[in-house]
Amino acid sequence: AAIEQGWIWLVVVAILTSVISLYYYVGVVRQMYFRTSPAEDPIAMSVPLKLALIISVIGVLIFGVYPNIFINFANQAALVFHY
Repeated sequence: AAIEQGWIWLVVVAILTSVISLYYYVGVVRQMYFRTSPAEDPIAMSVPLKLALIISVIGVLIFGVYPNIFINFANQAALVFHY
């Protein structure tokens, strides 16, 4: 449709950006699936890091399962500030 309207340059730009992004994403997939990792040992994590990770995961799960809690809170806050 763009070619029929005379937007040849736009089609060329779209093709070029698609090729560039394809090159990038193929590199990511190659890194993920076809290269061996240098170390197979588990990553050492400190207790504060584990605690932060656990709290973050719990927060994401609660927000995903019960979003109305946070939506209602945001609505109440907006009413308080007369938004």
